[in-house]
Amino acid sequence: MPVPASDAIASDIGHGALGVRYGLRPMRELLAETSGQRHVWAELRPKKVLSSVSWTDGGGGTYYYQAVGATFDGVMLRVVGVKTLTETLTQLEYGRALTVGTWEAAGDWVYVRLTGDADPAATTVIVELGIHVGSHGVVQPLFASERLVNGGLEAWTGSTPDGWTLGVDVSAGSITLDKTATDLLGGAYAARFTLSAATGYYHLYQGLATASVAVGGLYRISGAYRSTCAPGGVGFELWVTDGTAACVGSDGRTIVGGTIPILRDSAGAGVWQRFAFDFVMPSWANVYPIVRAQTLSGTQTGTVDIDDVKLQPIARYAFHEPLLTLEGLPSIDVARQDAFYGPVSVGLGNLVLANGHRRFDAAVASLDWTNMDVVIRVGGRFGNGGNEILFEDTGVALLALASDPIVTDTSLTLRLSDARSALTQNIPSRYYTPTEFPDLAEQDRGRTRPLVFGTVLNIPPARLSKQAAGGGLLGLGVYEVADVSEAPNGTKIMTSLASYIDEEAAAKQDTTRRKTQGNPSGYTVATGALEVDADYRIIEIVSGRNDYLDFTYNGTTYAAQMSPGLHWWAAGKLGDAIKLALNNAVPGSNPFLDPYYDLDTGGKVTISVGLNTWGVLTGTGANKHRSLWPDLGFTTGSDLVAAVDQTSDAEMFTDCDSRHIIRVTLGGFADDSSGTYTGSASATIEKAPDVALYLMNRHLKIPLASIAVASFVAARASHAEPLSVYLGAGGVAPQAMEILEIIEVGAGADICLEGSLWVWRTRDTSTPAGVVDLFDYDLLTWEAGYNAEDYYSVVQVAYKLDPDGMKESIVQQTTSAVALRFGRPQQRTFRTYLRDEADATTRLGEIATEASTKRRRFRFTAKGKLLLTPVGAKVRVNRTRGLGTSGILSQVLVRILSKADNLSTWTSFVEAVEVV
Repeated sequence: MPVPASDAIASDIGHGALGVRYGLRPMRELLAETSGQRHVWAELRPKKVLSSVSWTDGGGGTYYYQAVGATFDGVMLRVVGVKTLTETLTQLEYGRALTVGTWEAAGDWVYVRLTGDADPAATTVIVELGIHVGSHGVVQPLFASERLVNGGLEAWTGSTPDGWTLGVDVSAGSITLDKTATDLLGGAYAARFTLSAATGYYHLYQGLATASVAVGGLYRISGAYRSTCAPGGVGFELWVTDGTAACVGSDGRTIVGGTIPILRDSAGAGVWQRFAFDFVMPSWANVYPIVRAQTLSGTQTGTVDIDDVKLQPIARYAFHEPLLTLEGLPSIDVARQDAFYGPVSVGLGNLVLANGHRRFDAAVASLDWTNMDVVIRVGGRFGNGGNEILFEDTGVALLALASDPIVTDTSLTLRLSDARSALTQNIPSRYYTPTEFPDLAEQDRGRTRPLVFGTVLNIPPARLSKQAAGGGLLGLGVYEVADVSEAPNGTKIMTSLASYIDEEAAAKQDTTRRKTQGNPSGYTVATGALEVDADYRIIEIVSGRNDYLDFTYNGTTYAAQMSPGLHWWAAGKLGDAIKLALNNAVPGSNPFLDPYYDLDTGGKVTISVGLNTWGVLTGTGANKHRSLWPDLGFTTGSDLVAAVDQTSDAEMFTDCDSRHIIRVTLGGFADDSSGTYTGSASATIEKAPDVALYLMNRHLKIPLASIAVASFVAARASHAEPLSVYLGAGGVAPQAMEILEIIEVGAGADICLEGSLWVWRTRDTSTPAGVVDLFDYDLLTWEAGYNAEDYYSVVQVAYKLDPDGMKESIVQQTTSAVALRFGRPQQRTFRTYLRDEADATTRLGEIATEASTKRRRFRFTAKGKLLLTPVGAKVRVNRTRGLGTSGILSQVLVRILSKADNLSTWTSFVEAVEVV
């Protein structure tokens, strides 16, 4: 197998030359090695704003292009990313037609196609430019987007991985396929072929129409394999075929007969081997990548595992200049607040680059280096002439933002902040302003426009206008219940509307001081707007205070008594009660018609009879001291002259800002038609991993390509508890890290940044696949002990957080033995977005178990192995001496609380807590 003997250059396979490399050892083994070369590479992404007047229409007003014109030390810089004010575009491999939301570069030109085929001249467009440096000069490929479906083999339906097709030699004998979680390179599963006295082959393949790739473009297919079969008996094989009789040859260029694999490796020993094959995409109708377990002789027994298969377009090859010294690398400190939860704190140092001949000066001056993206990778080569690590297998040690560039005659220094700084953004980020909403209610000015997930009760809508947009009644109001600006499919239906007698009753959700009705007809799910079509103002009738109506009819005096209670005019409810009481007071007759008032003419009440006349006794009525007439706007001190119609002299209803206190219950945001965030089209976004995924993608603008979406998808089954999330309560927009922490607490999970990917990790007591084992020889320093703050006598879980006044429901558990055993009577409350008491009680029991269990803390310095293991991940500790009942630690599972990585020494200082 070709293995470069020295620095990789463009003539080496995998570094510019086409062909295959295989039998390579994976990155995780290099981390555990005590010898070999350690390399660090950094991709700097300074930004340039493209000219708004230099765009050229590529044809039909769909895509546009312009020259970038940026250089570093006289060499043209290539584009590695394109962003606008509203979207991050996806790189398309060269030679394919631009689709909406994509970009490509050719030479010094960049081509873009924005969402909606918008003209880029109407917005701000920046390009990110690649400057590649390293501790070790090397030519490496830069990749565009992955082409295979489920190449990581993480998603399975039964015994077949999703997106793949199983091919079988009918004479294969006993070979079966299923997933395995044993000793993986990463993720949760790999594909396993099990052979039992087998002959023939089994293989997995995917078919891609060449219309979806670029004929003549450069591609790399890579992955990993492992065999426990006898050496020479079974081969792992790689094929790229047209599905019939043609196959790409091992040189990556020629087409050969369909019986010759690109590679065949029959090594056994049960160790992972990696492969990479760079080739030119043939001009076939379809292309089929195939990974196969092939028996080579006799009957065979054992297993062949396959994992981490990728098919990636090679955008270009980049030379990483050796401008990075180990002394110039930052230390990386990441920590949870405590053994339970709390915000993740991050501390980073500076990245220092050599600036010989002041090469960086012009680039720093002409480009934007403030808060630019920096990707730092770690890799290297095994000792004793061993192979180097494939670039796609190198670990991303840090995804950071660089700012405050400082240039001297010898160096460029960049201050780094971790990508978690995105979590300091406030959500929601939009506010109600008179500029956007000229008729906005005074009390709603400056209030946040809320986001709603799951069913939320008691939402106080913001009053945008007093006039319904459709020409409805003046003064009733148009309200916004939720801001759907970023929502993919609006909201789910509003289920009820409640009106309260005063603000205090609304804040307390006092069911005795409100009236409710079902879904109001004026609500529009697509806009989150409620056009109120009735007066929902509450009028309270109290016995002895305002429960009588004195009147005359045909010269006779009557007294009508109203039943005590809460009333509103909506749908004629108060009017019905008045009509009934007046008619009941006149024996044998029902002369009174439906009372009404016209909001367009001042909101005065009119009460009518048929052909006869009647009068209102506001001056001489026997029950004047307990009369309802003043509450209806009849405020004159004199009786009214008998007439067919009696109209109040004062307005009963002024407008919607006068004691019109309404609250609504909403079903929350709906997913899009593709089920991007829930897996089901138009479903309610209400499960913890789904809400987190939505917020990170839609509001923090983290591309889905930078999120391990499969980990969030897998978590849906174990986190099916519905949430009730209202963001923007009390006009306050919390930071994203606070929101995500509350989601984590309710789910019992960690949202980790692992290299360049955000990953969902569920907390449980299981041992994950591929867990790192630490032994005495891995540890440079060691200490163990216990921490008093790991114990609490009383634990509370808050759930169903109320949007109006932040009222919470609480469940509580007391463990008296904690105070007796550990002297810890302290109490702690954990806030969650859980909706239902049963789910909050379950979560309470889990937290209480942790808070009352004696568990060990460990602090140690480990060589290499943990450089790419994130805070929140699990590790197994094995020591001949330790805090064990026998003095030995054997496979003790711990969770990392904090970690400080030193890239120059390849060591990690870790604090961890025992998993219970």
